[in-house]
Amino acid sequence: MKRAAALLLAGLMTLAVPAGAETYRLSTGGPPNHHWGYGARVWADRVAERTQGHIVFDVVPGLEQAGVDGMDAFAALSDGSIDAAVGSSLAWSGQVPSLALFALPCLIDGPDDLETLLTSPLGETLFGDLRGHGIEPLAWGDAGAWAIASRSGPLTRSADLSGLTLRVPDYPPLREAMMVLGVDPVASDLPMALTQARLGMIDGIMARLADLASASRPPAGYDTWTVWPCVAEPLVFAVNRELWLSWPLQDRIAVAQAAVEAAIAEARDARALVRTDAPWLAPAGIRLVRFPPDRAAILSQELSHIRARWAQVVGTDLVLDAQQILMTPR
Repeated sequence: MKRAAALLLAGLMTLAVPAGAETYRLSTGGPPNHHWGYGARVWADRVAERTQGHIVFDVVPGLEQAGVDGMDAFAALSDGSIDAAVGSSLAWSGQVPSLALFALPCLIDGPDDLETLLTSPLGETLFGDLRGHGIEPLAWGDAGAWAIASRSGPLTRSADLSGLTLRVPDYPPLREAMMVLGVDPVASDLPMALTQARLGMIDGIMARLADLASASRPPAGYDTWTVWPCVAEPLVFAVNRELWLSWPLQDRIAVAQAAVEAAIAEARDARALVRTDAPWLAPAGIRLVRFPPDRAAILSQELSHIRARWAQVVGTDLVLDAQQILMTPR
């Protein structure tokens, strides 16, 4: 019966794809209920609409499901092992150092600052860096806010982090910033971090709100999460550049317009998660608190030398341009 059902489903999927359609693999860093997955699905739907089914994106949640083993999304997209991706700028910063701009602690204060940078010429400069690696970036999304929880309660002063063992994502500028604040950083994925917290192996967790919204309920004692002003994380909607150049102009326009529409929808939903009355919070048993603006200013000063050091890796001129753009009245 299972085999018959699988054959029936495969037949229905074949019927759903118009004759002559070109199908491509679109990989995303999150599961289907994650905002990355949502953005990828919207992109695929809009591509199908705009090309009248001529181009079809098959959305797969990870590289293993796409049949690609032993590679990261950036390398797989760059060499054509996958055709398109919704990827994290921070995850890709290991190969494109200029993308580490978004990990510079306390440089970007919220979505307004992020939008200002991404819609400026600096955003196109970063796209140019990606093109140099065989990737055609089409639109910027947003992974949304990050937050930290610990068993000791809200973390609304930099001193509150001193001495804590925290799960911290493995982005070097961010890890260094946490270490300066007295944190012992532990790199693990969120499911493992939640298990470590339940077992008392760590004192706290740093995570994207988008990850929390799609994950299981946090362990007891981790019901208060402090929204953290230390990092931004735009997403990149992109296709393999060789594939992009092989498409006729009308297809490129359709796919690019669909990417922009999907990125706007994805960013809107991810940013809504940070509202203190967001509907996902109560079922998850989570309360959000804010890092006070005056203390955020102090935190920025404490981490200024980390920004200065990493500016040499990111590109001093690029960082200076970003600072100038953010200081210009809007």
